[in-house]
Amino acid sequence: MIRGALALALVAAVGCRKATPSKKDAAPTAAPDAAPWITPTVVLDRIEVALGSIGDDVISSRELGRQLARCLIEAGDDVVALDRQVPVGRRGLGAAIAVTFDAAPRPDRAAVVVTVAVTLTWRDGDDLPAPRVEVAAEAPVVGARADVAIVAAVERLRGLACTQLAAEVDLLAAADVTAGLAVDDPELQAYALAVIAARRPAGVAAAVVPLLDRPAPIGDAALTTLVALGDPSTVAALTERVDLADATRLTTTIEAAIAIGGPDAEAFLQVLTAHADPDIARHARDGLARMARRAAR
Repeated sequence: MIRGALALALVAAVGCRKATPSKKDAAPTAAPDAAPWITPTVVLDRIEVALGSIGDDVISSRELGRQLARCLIEAGDDVVALDRQVPVGRRGLGAAIAVTFDAAPRPDRAAVVVTVAVTLTWRDGDDLPAPRVEVAAEAPVVGARADVAIVAAVERLRGLACTQLAAEVDLLAAADVTAGLAVDDPELQAYALAVIAARRPAGVAAAVVPLLDRPAPIGDAALTTLVALGDPSTVAALTERVDLADATRLTTTIEAAIAIGGPDAEAFLQVLTAHADPDIARHARDGLARMARRAAR
């Protein structure tokens, strides 16, 4: 039994993705045509738990894995345990769930910091971004019982990890994935952008454009997503935000415009052929040539 007087101080709850935000100096590339979208149902067919520095005598790895899997299944209708439970009209998305626990005492030994990371991996190498969350909590050690503090922290974090992971899984199957762009959690926003880039639903580009103004990694992930969507109407939004004196950002925007294409991209590159920096001007001319070759195919 965990004593009711034991207080937990939650010090961090950060979801780590999955989403793969682009770097400013990365060159975005347009995605190939997307296959018809069929709503997936995640089938959890394998559970792997690593306790790290936590002994199995403190926490049962088998039971923890079962509890987390059960929590995800009960959180909604997007996760099941068996292939035959996938609803008609959906596709089964086989997944393994990997859970990693670790605990580290504070230098003064007055508290212990417990970290839980949960990752889904797709059985058949699906292109959808894999949900991943990492959460941490600090629990005070009372009466030198670090094991009690660890158990208390893990119990709190197990539910928190389930809630955050379930929110990401929901985005995989959501009819309106753009709902994930309006949340306060930047990690969930980043994951929503990754899902949009992978699913490429029609008519969502306008909801992505405002996120270009966000600092990294969200702004960079929004740029990558717009390139994946390949909507020429978004090029003006990209180019009007670029600083012509920022060579790194300008290079990235040039590559994005080339990848997306369209009249606005061509006009932007034409202007840059007269840029004072010869490398930028050369890049713009090369981009125009690449677009022309692509159009001729």
